[in-house]
Amino acid sequence: LYGMGNGDFGAHPYSTYSPVFDNAPEILLPSNPLVHWAFDELNGTTVVDSSGIDNHGDAPSFVDLYSFSETGRKGTALRFDGNQSVRLPYDLTKFNLTGPFAIGFWLYTNDLDGVIFTDAPWVIDQQSWLRDLPTKLMKFWPGDAIQSRQNAMGYDAYFLTSKLAKQNNSYLEEFNGATGQLYMDSENKIRRRLAWAKLIDGKTEVSE
Repeated sequence: LYGMGNGDFGAHPYSTYSPVFDNAPEILLPSNPLVHWAFDELNGTTVVDSSGIDNHGDAPSFVDLYSFSETGRKGTALRFDGNQSVRLPYDLTKFNLTGPFAIGFWLYTNDLDGVIFTDAPWVIDQQSWLRDLPTKLMKFWPGDAIQSRQNAMGYDAYFLTSKLAKQNNSYLEEFNGATGQLYMDSENKIRRRLAWAKLIDGKTEVSE
């Protein structure tokens, strides 16, 4: 768990980098997490926090965490059978989630059906005005997935510059962007809302 409300798109401190996912997959964590549950010490009903802040998780629904331990990609993993949960006690002296935050995790599942996830419209919700752009850009400027997302940011930056140049006040009407629904908050910062989707029968269905 990362955040505190001060980061690029509200997710990570400016001095760090976002998680990087490769085909392994491997997760390169940003520094200074608020919570880091490695699931390497599974005894009783407490999930130990490795961040150094002591944001330990409560897991009474497991009865005994050790009986749900599995071999993870690195170290131990925790198995969820569908009726268990881990709760993070809210302590204002340790963190405050009134601002944007981000959660990163490694998940292995035998059934992805019903999984809900979020991403940029450039990737999962390509409306008519956007649908052909990623393919055309990849044709003339081939690159990996990260390069494609940078193209989406460039696309939005171009149109944001045009819109802001025409503004007579600090109000910016929300509009569809390639990286999300873009809007200006009360502090004149540009924010975005990502698209949500669900996997149904192996196919992505975008949530309205």
